[in-house]
Amino acid sequence: MARKNLEKEITEAVSDQEAVLIYCGPSNVFVTRYTSFRNGYPAHLKKHLEDKPFLKNLFVKPEDFTDFEMHVSDKGTQENLLFEKAREYFSKVVSK
Repeated sequence: MARKNLEKEITEAVSDQEAVLIYCGPSNVFVTRYTSFRNGYPAHLKKHLEDKPFLKNLFVKPEDFTDFEMHVSDKGTQENLLFEKAREYFSKVVSK
């Protein structure tokens, strides 16, 4: 039984490391919309993701991509609010 649990933990750890995320936020000088990343969030955005944790919600798993895209253009949805908040954030960062 212990061996089976260990195998499950190893499988889950490997799949987390190999997870693909798709950036669904607005394009900016740091990242282009619909860019996919393997093994987690992109290292070059680490500071931004730490300063503004909401940006992590714009990186979605491929199986959630269609659902996110269906709602991002609907005003008032969580996806739309995140997208607009990111657009505002990146426009301020770039203008500094």
